[in-house]
Amino acid sequence: MANYRRDGYDFDVRYKDGLTGYREKQIMDVLLREGPTLSKDLKWLAGFVSGGLKGFDTDITNLQMQTYITVHSFEYAQDKQGRPYGWGIARYTVTEDVLGAEVTRGAYSRSPEESRERIIQHLGLLCPEAFDKDLARLIR
Repeated sequence: MANYRRDGYDFDVRYKDGLTGYREKQIMDVLLREGPTLSKDLKWLAGFVSGGLKGFDTDITNLQMQTYITVHSFEYAQDKQGRPYGWGIARYTVTEDVLGAEVTRGAYSRSPEESRERIIQHLGLLCPEAFDKDLARLIR
C-alpha cells in the first residue's frame, strides 16, 4: 500500500521534486525529530499556531493518505480522579516507526502499478464477490 499510495517516492524525494509542500515537510520534520507526537503538540511544534501556518488537518490527511504518517495511538484527557474522558487525542508517527523501514521501503523494488495489482488480487481473495474496479476505487 505504501508503494502504491506513495507512487514509488520516499518523502524526501517527493519534497525535492516539488510534489509536496513546505507545511507537510514541517510536520514530517517534527515527527522524525520528536518521534510519536500528540496532534496538539505536533500542530504547535510544526508552526500551525495562531498567526502561523494554516491547513494542519488537510496536511495531516494528505500525509496519512500517502502512508507517510499513521496514528500511533489515542490518548485521553483525565479528570481529577484520573479517569479518562472526552475524545481521544491522536498521537502521530511516521509509518516506518510502526511497520519498520524494511517493510515500507522493501516494496519500492516493484512498480506502484504492480503493488496496486497485488493489493487488488489479495482483496479479491478476501472478498470474492467484489469487482476489481470497486476494489481499485477502495484503495485509491
